[in-house]
Amino acid sequence: MRFVSNEYKCDPARVMCGIAFSWLIRHIAAVLLPLAALIIASAYDMRFVYVTLIFIFIVFPMVLTMVWLRHGLSPEAVRLSEPQSIIADDRGLTVEYISRGEERPPAFAPDFFDWSEFKGVSRTSRSVTFIFSRLRRPGLVVPLVAFEPEVWETILSRFEGYVED
Repeated sequence: MRFVSNEYKCDPARVMCGIAFSWLIRHIAAVLLPLAALIIASAYDMRFVYVTLIFIFIVFPMVLTMVWLRHGLSPEAVRLSEPQSIIADDRGLTVEYISRGEERPPAFAPDFFDWSEFKGVSRTSRSVTFIFSRLRRPGLVVPLVAFEPEVWETILSRFEGYVED
């Protein structure tokens, strides 16, 4: 079995949204505990309502900006938004980065991921995300249009407990 996908490119805004959402999930306590404390304090002193609004509308967006700058400019996030194609075979997935022009070579060397490096998949109506066992990358996002439905069925059958939506 060897399947080669169509050329695709992930939308950078979608990559950044995924990075911000995964950071928020991992650090939910750091966000909710101060917010809960401020809401409780607001019941006793009206000035804490203003502090809560400052936290929500000024501090929290600034923190997310720092997350976007740190994680969004990392080589792993930049790789996700490069033009690429995937080769799926019995060994694993190979991501080949495609040059942007005739005179420019690909920005990155091909990446190979063994099937054992993935702990599962997440499928939405537009894409499939291969989730890594270790958090070395944000996840490998592949649009559904990259492969035919029969090919997706074959690839996704490798993962235990995967149920079609």
